[in-house]
Amino acid sequence: MAHANASLGAARGPRDTRVLYCDVTNHCFEREGEDGFRMRGASREHGPSPVVQMGPFLDAGGVPLDYALFPGNVPGVATLAPAMDAAGVRFGPDSPGRVVVVADKGPNASANIARCALDGVSANLKAAS
Repeated sequence: MAHANASLGAARGPRDTRVLYCDVTNHCFEREGEDGFRMRGASREHGPSPVVQMGPFLDAGGVPLDYALFPGNVPGVATLAPAMDAAGVRFGPDSPGRVVVVADKGPNASANIARCALDGVSANLKAAS
């Protein structure tokens, strides 16, 4: 992602990170058993196969900024803060300005809202429609 972001920055200029879109999705693996990362967890397929959770961040233009991977048994609510850290989202005094994080109901929970407020994060979590 670092190479892609550098190439995009060189070609298009700075990325607009005042609005960030995030979600949590899972990827199913057709295999028997778990391995510590590919784990049984919530899945739209409701199948017995292990999954891996992916928390992507997209910039205001809808272009991927970064992502984080999580074991399949990690709930969506526990992925927002680590995904923000992995994406290098800057908040506080060195922030590029007010940031709006648009998330669906998985990451948009009181624990994440509280973390943002207590850490002085200039972010609003809004339910995606």
